[in-house]
Amino acid sequence: MILTTLICSGGLLAFSFSSFMPIVRFSWLMASLLGVALVGDLVLLPALLAGPLGKWFTPRTT
Repeated sequence: MILTTLICSGGLLAFSFSSFMPIVRFSWLMASLLGVALVGDLVLLPALLAGPLGKWFTPRTT
C-alpha cells in the first residue's frame, strides 16, 4: 500500500510543474488525498478495530 501510494502520488505530482493552474492544484489535492487515505488505512482503521468499536466488525457465530 505504501509503494502504491508513493507511485501514484509521484505520478500525479509530475503535473505540479504544469503552467495550467487547475492542473497544479488538482495534482497537489490528489497527492495529499492519497497520503491521508494511506494514514487512515495504516493508522486509523487498526485503531478503530482494536478499540471498543471493533466488536461491531466481528463475524457472527450461529
